[in-house]
Amino acid sequence: DAGLRLAMRAVLLLLALSACGASALQRSSAGPGGRTKSAGAPALQRARRVARSRSGSVNGHGHGKGARMATRMSAASGAGMSKEEVDAYIAKVKADTDKVARTRGEGAAGGVVVGEGGVDFGSLAKYPLATLAEVGIIAALFKGLDVLGGAVGGLPAVFVPPLFAFLSLRSRVFSLLSAKRPPRGGFEDAGKRVATPADTKRPSWTPPGKFFPIIWLSITALRSISAFIVWNAAGRTLCSAPLLALVAHLCVGDTWNSITNVERRLGVSSLGVFFVLGSVFNAIYQFACVKPLAGIILAPSAVWLSIATVLTWSIWSLNGKQSLLPRKDGKAGTLQIPIFGSLMASK
Repeated sequence: DAGLRLAMRAVLLLLALSACGASALQRSSAGPGGRTKSAGAPALQRARRVARSRSGSVNGHGHGKGARMATRMSAASGAGMSKEEVDAYIAKVKADTDKVARTRGEGAAGGVVVGEGGVDFGSLAKYPLATLAEVGIIAALFKGLDVLGGAVGGLPAVFVPPLFAFLSLRSRVFSLLSAKRPPRGGFEDAGKRVATPADTKRPSWTPPGKFFPIIWLSITALRSISAFIVWNAAGRTLCSAPLLALVAHLCVGDTWNSITNVERRLGVSSLGVFFVLGSVFNAIYQFACVKPLAGIILAPSAVWLSIATVLTWSIWSLNGKQSLLPRKDGKAGTLQIPIFGSLMASK
C-alpha cells in the first residue's frame, strides 16, 4: 500500500511539472497584439471558476450553460484571449445562468430564493381555494339531486354508478383550473406512445403510455361500484361524508393535473401528489367505515397512486429537481368558469 501511494504521488508530481512546462512554453510563444496568455490568464481562470460554480448552482450536476461556457473558454484559451474578451465571457456566463436559475425556480443551491422569480404566493393560495370551490360545486349538485330524488320518491339506483363514472373521468369540468389530461394512449416519442412529453426524462420502468387508459378505466369501474355500495348503505343519499370524501379526492386530483399537465411544474407536482395519495386513503377509510366491502373494492386505486407517487418523484429527480414551491416563472395557469370554461377549452 505504501509503495502504491508513493507511485501515485510521483505520477501527480510529473503531471504538475508537465503542466508548468506547457504553460511556460505557451507564454513564450504568445502572438502579438496583446492577445497573450499572460494578459488574460488570471481573468480566464476566474471565468472558468465562475462558469463551473454557477453551472453547478443551476442544476447540481455541472451540465448547465455555464459548463458549456467553460468548455468554450478552454477551447479559446489555446488561441489566446484578451482580458476584455474573457471579462465579456464572465458577464455572459452570469447572465445566462441567472436566467436559467430563475426559469427553473432555483437559487444558489437549487432551493427557494426571494425576489425576482421568487415564490408565487398567488398560486399557493389558488390551488387549495380552487379545490375547495370544486368540492363545493359538486356537493351542491349532490344536494340538489337528493332534494329532487326526495320529491319523486327517491333517486333511481341505476343513475348512481354512471354518475360516479362520469365524475371519475370528467370531474374537472367543475374545476376553476384547466385540468386537461395527457393525450389518450400517451405522448408521441420516436414512434412510440409514452407516459410523458418527449422532452421529459423518465425512469426506465415507466409503464408504456397505452397502459394508462386501461388502468384509469379499471379504477373508474371500481370507484363506481364502491360508491354505489356506500350510497345504498348510507340511506341512499349522495350528499354524505363518505361520498364527499371520494369527491374531494377527485378534486385534489384535478388540481394536481393542472399543476402537472398544464403548468408543467414538476416540483410542485411532486409535493402535490402526496395530497392526492392522502385523499384516496381517506376515501378508502370512509368507505370501509360504512361498508368494509366498499373500502376493499376502492383499495386498488391507492396501490396505483402509490406507484404513481414514486414515478412522479423519479421524474422530478431526473429533470433538474425544480422548486417544490410554485415560482414566479410565467407558468401559472388562469382561472376559468366551471363547465363553460372546460367546454370552451375542448373546442
